[in-house]
Amino acid sequence: MTIAFSNKKKILLQIKQGNEDALVKIYLKYKKEFIGWAVIYFNLRHEECEDIYQDTILVFRLNIVSNKL
Repeated sequence: MTIAFSNKKKILLQIKQGNEDALVKIYLKYKKEFIGWAVIYFNLRHEECEDIYQDTILVFRLNIVSNKL
């Protein structure tokens, strides 16, 4: 699943403006894929991968809000 470049810019702008729905969309879109990959690749439990994913989304949002992305 990929997002077109113009849509990526739009989503980043929405997140930067505080639109939590845009962040939730990203969160839900990639959650299953990320956790499945991390469970296999790092041999971790599902719960551990879910925690890592949630931390990743928080850092992602922080980077957007602080103009690092």
